[in-house]
Amino acid sequence: MNINTGGIKKYLQKRKWLKYGIIVFVALALLASLFVFQNDFLPGNDKKEYRISSEMLFSMGRIKTLNPAASEDEDTYYITKLIYEGLFELDNTMTPEPLLAESYEFNKGKGSVDIKLKSGVKWHDGKDFTADDVRFTITALKAAGTKCLYAEQVSNISGTSVKDDDEIVIYFNDENNVSLDQLTFPVLPEHRYSDIYYSKTPEDDFRPVGTGPYEYKKFSEAAYLELGAYEDYHGQKAQNSIKFIVLSNRDNANRLVESSNISVLFSKEAGRAAKISKKNMDTVDFPANEVEYIGYNMESPSTSKKSVRKAIAYAIDTKTIIEECYYNSGLQNDNLYFPGYLGIKSEKDPYNYSTGKAAALLKRAGYKDRDNDGYLESTDGTRLTINIAVDSGNASRISAAEYIKDFLDNLRIDTYIIEGDWNAYLARLNSKNYDIFIGGLKYTESMDMRGILSGEGQSNYTGYKNGKMDDMLDEMRSGITIEDMRSLYGEIKELSKEELPYYCLLYKTYGAIKAPALQGEVAPLFFDFYYGCENWKCRYELTEEKSGEQ
Repeated sequence: MNINTGGIKKYLQKRKWLKYGIIVFVALALLASLFVFQNDFLPGNDKKEYRISSEMLFSMGRIKTLNPAASEDEDTYYITKLIYEGLFELDNTMTPEPLLAESYEFNKGKGSVDIKLKSGVKWHDGKDFTADDVRFTITALKAAGTKCLYAEQVSNISGTSVKDDDEIVIYFNDENNVSLDQLTFPVLPEHRYSDIYYSKTPEDDFRPVGTGPYEYKKFSEAAYLELGAYEDYHGQKAQNSIKFIVLSNRDNANRLVESSNISVLFSKEAGRAAKISKKNMDTVDFPANEVEYIGYNMESPSTSKKSVRKAIAYAIDTKTIIEECYYNSGLQNDNLYFPGYLGIKSEKDPYNYSTGKAAALLKRAGYKDRDNDGYLESTDGTRLTINIAVDSGNASRISAAEYIKDFLDNLRIDTYIIEGDWNAYLARLNSKNYDIFIGGLKYTESMDMRGILSGEGQSNYTGYKNGKMDDMLDEMRSGITIEDMRSLYGEIKELSKEELPYYCLLYKTYGAIKAPALQGEVAPLFFDFYYGCENWKCRYELTEEKSGEQ
């Protein structure tokens, strides 16, 4: 039997190539399907339908009025910043920047500032903004009394002089109290008020008219407030509208932001994160206007010594105190001024936790355990004792005091905590019957620190006095340029760090909890929660039932 081996070989060779071809084809098909599979899950290619909304949804409590001169409500304070504007505004470093002002010039030695106003600015009703509006506003806010939210800012203004429609001179009572951060109050339209009395009366039918990026649309005291973008705004026009939903029970706000029925939720509560049940919610923490600190008794035998003050600072683990005592709602800072004040970078902690450095400072100061009793003594045998004064009504500070006692005990310092109610605590501070105390400071938009740092400051319980510091603090408020302020502030920081009358434990933080649908950079400020909201928008996922409704 003759077998055609050549034919068989050709046949097998064809089968071989066919087999390889099939394998290649299958492999390519698998790769193609894999690509399609992966592409289905790439961002923006998930085949879901979305609705983009330019209406922002915020929450508010019930307010009495939207009149900034008459209101005492916190919500009104933040809302009116969207409607009204000041001569100046503060940026995220609390540096004053011109807003309704075009330019300015301090009249050194006269306690006044000459302000040129921005031209072409119109009120929401179409009327021109003039210097008379500024003059009227200052008079109205001063007449509103101490309950006015802006009473502190205008209290030092003695008068005004209108030079022209676009120029005004503002006079101050004290030439050492002249600063642009006092001129951030909302300017009111004189033509909308019949008299000064009407400007400070919380009437029910008040319709706010400002120069800001948003204008009033609708208001129902028990339901909502609607604001729309002002078409003739002199700056960058808002790209959205805002609806404030009145919530009688603020506890519902957490659930509403999780479901994107509120675009963003602002909270000052230290334990705010624990109230959000939905995972992966984006929270933006930002510095509050509240600082917690240790004050040293500069007249105490122990803490009058700089080496002891510095040793105590090094001995304290502020990270632990922030986490354990303040629910991690705080940040480290190198002094009592606002973090990054005037654009000067803050150190996290100039006395970063180091028991070694603390012990070395005490040793160099002559402290050691001379009688082997487990405590440090000075060269004359006096035991190093530190008592900590704390307000018994403040749970976070009591907890911090307990941690600080443990830190100092580890250095073999004999440490005691002295608790008392607010009156007893304050009496102890006034009588200097303590070594260190745990205190706090809450300030407005003005960063005048003379109350706590100057020798005659009403809140200076430490007994700290330094003529150079007093002079620099006065000069900071005497109508100098921003650059001169920065230079002077740098010197104040260094002097405070070296002499250490106070040690900053932390700056508290507030939080902005973003809804899953919210898009845009959220960068709130403690004095302006809605800072930068003009460009926010929301991206809502459509369900199958709703996808055909557009």
